[in-house]
Amino acid sequence: MGELISLELFPRISIDCGESDFLKDPKNNTSFVISSLLHVMSTKLPIESVPPTIIAFSENRKNPICYRDSGLIILSANPSKWNQLAYQLAHEMCHRIITNDVVQNLRWLEESICELSSYYFLPQLSKYWRRKGIMWKNPTTNKPYYLEFEKYIKEDRKKAIAIDLSSFSVTPISDELQSLIDDCEIREKNAYIARSLFPIFDRYPNTWHAIPLLGDLKSNSSLEASLREWINLAPTEVHVGLQRIAYLFGVQVLF
Repeated sequence: MGELISLELFPRISIDCGESDFLKDPKNNTSFVISSLLHVMSTKLPIESVPPTIIAFSENRKNPICYRDSGLIILSANPSKWNQLAYQLAHEMCHRIITNDVVQNLRWLEESICELSSYYFLPQLSKYWRRKGIMWKNPTTNKPYYLEFEKYIKEDRKKAIAIDLSSFSVTPISDELQSLIDDCEIREKNAYIARSLFPIFDRYPNTWHAIPLLGDLKSNSSLEASLREWINLAPTEVHVGLQRIAYLFGVQVLF
């Protein structure tokens, strides 16, 4: 572990500089990229209250990861590639705000919602930079860098492969759902689920308040039982959004 830089707005979150002189350079704006993303996320998620967390970089890793127990997020992005950095961090920070480990049969849902976190918050970050007049240029295009955050998401969303989400509530478990229970990180399917969830979270943004509760749902329950339990645990303000999520997966929930 190298020198730690604590974020001014989020003192419980630090950046591990490792051996990177780039991250230690006071002229480097990577810490601002991270802080501004977390600020945007904090309007919907409890970023300020997460336990102490260290954000580290390892370009040798194939994929980023969040170690919930140790409070370590490792990004595989180049720290100077801000769009990829923000994409990965929005995903991993969504994992971090979930208090407990999510049960095996719902980890596909966790992964898909964390993918949604990137799809939802990077366009918000782009708008935030534009509103604040942050006009740093992309050295390749010489255009404002804030355009890159939304552009990155538009490209990534193309990887989605359509699946029948309404079949997720059938008994016995559909092959489609079973494949995600067996491997929760089928990224093309995660992306499709995230894209399908986006309109719900866009219309009912308070639905984000229910995400930390994913880790409180019991194991060995059917998807229908888990979704009903989630609604029962969640505050009233998010019930409509969670009801719409249930409908998406073929579960009818009436209040």
